Amino acid sequence: PTVQHTTLMLFLHCVVSFGWLDNWKSGDISSAFLQGKKSEGEPLFMFQPKQGIPGVDSRQVFKLNRPVYGRPDAPRAWYESLSGFIKQLGYEVSIIDPSLFIRRNIDGSPTSLIVIHVDDLMIAGENTRENHERAEKLREQFPFGEWDDVSEKTGGITYCGKEISIRE
Repeated sequence: PTVQHTTLMLFLHCVVSFGWLDNWKSGDISSAFLQGKKSEGEPLFMFQPKQGIPGVDSRQVFKLNRPVYGRPDAPRAWYESLSGFIKQLGYEVSIIDPSLFIRRNIDGSPTSLIVIHVDDLMIAGENTRENHERAEKLREQFPFGEWDDVSEKTGGITYCGKEISIRE
């Protein structure tokens, strides 16, 4: 799943309305499809790319352990891996969009949200130690290229091709 426009606007609305601007992070996970769940079923083999791989005989064939970019099962395997980890952190998948994850307190009100679009992720929530730890666990689990504190980005950020900035 990729985030719907209305869900992204809902996420941004919640960040502002709940006062989560100072606890809002945006990141880009590197080599996301290589982080997907292991392939199941019959093994799949592939030839090397035309340019070859340094140090590997050009006639060698590879057995794939995980889906790779370009395979039809790669996006689903990646989503299952990422969403599974987010659920382990105590978030639930939104009923309106499977790209939105909600963590709630005892009375049911949201304490943190995560929105994903393939390998791009934003997380925001109440300024608590637990929420900081959850964000750090995400960062430890997956190799992020970019990981920004949005409130410190004076020029704003780009998410799903949209320029987002904080103005007072």
